Amino acid sequence: MTDANPGGEYYSTPKTEWLSDSDGMKLLEAFRYKDPAGRMWTAPSGSVINGASIPRIAWAIVGSPYQMPYRDASIIHDHYCDSMERTWEETHRVFYDAMLTSRTSESEALIKYWAVVRGGPRWDDHYRWSGLWPFKVPRAGRDHDAAFAPSSVAKSAVLTTPSPMLEETLLAELNSITMQAEAGTLSPSEIRAIVEQQIDRQPDPG
Repeated sequence: MTDANPGGEYYSTPKTEWLSDSDGMKLLEAFRYKDPAGRMWTAPSGSVINGASIPRIAWAIVGSPYQMPYRDASIIHDHYCDSMERTWEETHRVFYDAMLTSRTSESEALIKYWAVVRGGPRWDDHYRWSGLWPFKVPRAGRDHDAAFAPSSVAKSAVLTTPSPMLEETLLAELNSITMQAEAGTLSPSEIRAIVEQQIDRQPDPG
């Protein structure tokens, strides 16, 4: 894993409206981001953004996804975690890149990147699961009964919710990394290595 180039580019300011029947927002116009490698990421008009791609238990430490400066990155991340158009590794990585573009500090962006790698959604061609709790849920339209395949990360989270003990483990790990980063005893390169190790050792849902 190499250092991200914060040279990505947003092509507009997100225009949204709050939904009356949930705590989410709906995009009123397409929202586009070009990552440092020149790849385009688009959340289309009508996309529902609710922060479900970021473990909710982690919000107390990393902050709400509706907060600046990483709100715009969370919009792109939410959409691609729902659509699963690209791999989970690419999708979580663009969250990190987009945060840097939004001028989130490198350490803060890495901590949030670690949080979604550790406890956020994952998927392959046929299933989706949580990085924290590898219980497979069939994807709709992928050789499974669509009635049993949640269409969004929010619905999938209901079936892939880990035990309170696992959630507390995630919170303790996140708190430890955050405190060490703030104290200057954990450098950005060390946090990046932790992220890479987490990607490599995460159990296969099998």
